[in-house]
This record gives sequence, structure tokens and C-alpha cells, in this order.
Amino acid sequence: MEHLTTTPFGRRPVTAGLMARATANRQVAEFKTMDKWSLFRDLSAARSVYGLNDRALLVLNALLSFHPGATLQDGSGLIVFPSRAFLMSAAFPLRKL
Repeated sequence: MEHLTTTPFGRRPVTAGLMARATANRQVAEFKTMDKWSLFRDLSAARSVYGLNDRALLVLNALLSFHPGATLQDGSGLIVFPSRAFLMSAAFPLRKL
């Protein structure tokens, strides 16, 4: 059985359009291997399309710098675990904590 949350604030009727939109949102683009800095440059260039601000790009840059290697591979553990202090020092090097 599949659970579909429609809204966090109570119930509303489920329509065919809502179901189609929920299914489309779950489909993720597949990639095999991608250069992490090429991805960062592309996201920086298209930041207005994705609604990214400068701070989000700074944090993403810091997180990418913690990922080992120059490429991102699907299914290879794309999660990094920097400490908050280390992440802040990498993202905002001139700011005192």
C-alpha cells in the first residue's frame, strides 16, 4: 500500500491531477557519473531557475568540497558528514564563530 500525503494541514479531495503531479514529482533524473564542479558551475549559472541564493551556493560549495574525489556517482554514497563548525569555516571563512 502506498501512502500519499496531500497536505500537512488536514484533508482535501484527491483528484487525478493531484495523483499525476505526485507521481511526476517522485521521478528522479538518472545519472551515472558527473563532475561535481561542473555540476556546481551549471547550478550557479541557473540559480534563478532553481531559486538558489548566494548563501545556498556557498554551503553547497562547502559540502561538495567535503566529498572525496572529483566525480559524483549514482549509488556511491553521496552523503557527507562535516561538523557544523567545520562546514561554517569552509562556507564562510571570514566569519568568526
